[in-house]
Amino acid sequence: MIHLLAEYCRREKILAEPGFGTKFVRWAICCGADGQYTGLVPLCEVGAKRGQEFRCCPEISRVDAFAGGVTRSSFLVDRADVVLLLSKEPSDSKLIKKHDFFLNMLRQASSAQPSLRAAADLLSSPKSLAAIRAECAEQNVKPGDVVTLSIEGELPLNGDGWHDWWRKYRLGFSMQKAKAASTRKVVAGTLQYCFVTGELALPERIHLPIGGLGDVGGNRMGGDVLIGFDKESFNSFGFKRGRNAAVSRDGAVAYRAGLNKLLETSVRVGNARVVFWFKDRVEDAENPLLALLGGRTRGDDLAARQRAIDFLRSVQTGRVRPLEGNRYYALTLSGQKGRVMVRGWMEGSFESLASAIANWFADLQIRSLNGDSCAPPPSLGRLSDDCLSLRSQQATDRKQTDDERRRLSEPLLYSALTGACLSNVLPLRILACLRSELPSMEGQHGDDPLRANRFAVLRAYLVRFYRERRDISMSDAITSALNPALPSAAYHCGRVLAILAALQKRALGAVGAGVIQRYYASASTSPGLVFGRLIKNAQYHIEKLGPDKSGYLESLLAQTMTCVSPKGFPQVLSLQEQGLFGLGYYHQIADLNDSDAPQEETASDESAN
Repeated sequence: MIHLLAEYCRREKILAEPGFGTKFVRWAICCGADGQYTGLVPLCEVGAKRGQEFRCCPEISRVDAFAGGVTRSSFLVDRADVVLLLSKEPSDSKLIKKHDFFLNMLRQASSAQPSLRAAADLLSSPKSLAAIRAECAEQNVKPGDVVTLSIEGELPLNGDGWHDWWRKYRLGFSMQKAKAASTRKVVAGTLQYCFVTGELALPERIHLPIGGLGDVGGNRMGGDVLIGFDKESFNSFGFKRGRNAAVSRDGAVAYRAGLNKLLETSVRVGNARVVFWFKDRVEDAENPLLALLGGRTRGDDLAARQRAIDFLRSVQTGRVRPLEGNRYYALTLSGQKGRVMVRGWMEGSFESLASAIANWFADLQIRSLNGDSCAPPPSLGRLSDDCLSLRSQQATDRKQTDDERRRLSEPLLYSALTGACLSNVLPLRILACLRSELPSMEGQHGDDPLRANRFAVLRAYLVRFYRERRDISMSDAITSALNPALPSAAYHCGRVLAILAALQKRALGAVGAGVIQRYYASASTSPGLVFGRLIKNAQYHIEKLGPDKSGYLESLLAQTMTCVSPKGFPQVLSLQEQGLFGLGYYHQIADLNDSDAPQEETASDESAN
């Protein structure tokens, strides 16, 4: 996996030089050529979570920051508490040492870029620091915000005048470390085979953190390490730190740069982020994973997904040949306690991916609730959100909701990429949502429990369940819209309940607790116990409406009853039959929504004549 990340870094020509990295900066401290303070400039929009991106910033590892007993800071860009002593405890000795080191680095670098001397003069003046801190308080600058310097309107980070000086500084520092190490006892087998390059190299002792996982449990400020051995229990065979998983410095920089770049365009699914890439570059309009996971920007999310789906259909029909020999890679990540958690890793051929995702969207196709068209193709994140209950989404325990979202999204992703049957967790969750939410749907939630995406997942589960058991006649009969010929008593029981609810609504109007609110939960599990009473009550509704207004629904009820079973309503329904019950209920409502209005008009016209 890390070898492929390093290959991606080289292919995309991402800067992967030790000592350089990408940082997001929120503020610029401005001064003139004479070192006089001229103001504080924000480098990002108000309320933005991240600052302006700079791809070539000086970077110092955590090992180098305290090596040799010297407390070091970064160069040119660092936290506000280091650069400005902006802290609740400005007398902190460690903070003062970092601040002094930052100033000393600016003075040394001024030999290569003279303008940096003005910045050093600015930050060494107590009067100027007091003025900057006062404006920081007005602008609500936090000690952890990353800041840089602007000299006469120019940001040194945008130039390269300091690059060679920084390389020489790091080279000299590395030589000092090597000299110090040579005075110690040399341990046999210091060189190890690098997991990335496969060559003998000195392993990187501590790896730099990965950014971009702050919204899925990661550390928003410092990032999270992918390879780390900071506890004794993580060490084996007497190895210390990075020697437990040997990766050279060049390899560590390459895989980190590649993963950081991919995380910038990753897609959040549940409580994790999915990064995906290909062996050979693929355009967005031909990217099956983009169709599955959703667009990278909200504005063109549906449009980009639809273009990719059209491409998949072209591949299926043979009008377009995919890139032969291309492969896909998908990595699911989250963060926990400063570590990158690898939730899943999948890879395969481009052809198999395109076929699997095309079949996924075909199995997910469902008629919209208004009955006039199919629901738009949903992204994976939208599906996992819609499978959650309304109550869990409104819960105060955010961690519990995120864990539930992750448990739902992982089987969805696996099934979509492999074509496997969906986990039983999904229908269990959807059916539980329907039983708990439908009784309250007359309130503020309206028809929210009947979200099309829920029934799309339910249909995909059932289609794949029967297909896996090679019951092709059954899997083909579970269509996206109403199918009166579907050979399932449970499916038609759901249809009967929808028709009874429509009869009651037409006869009595809005009632406090109707058929659905009172009987859906029991009817969907034990229809034989409740449908006798419901059919009897329906006769009163039919008599009240009269033949003109109840004719169509009465006829539809009679036709549907003949489809249930000669033996009557089933006593108990299995999990799959409960899913068919819910699907039949939804299909019948969608069909009534599409056909009910014209029929009412026809009935009114006939009575008028």
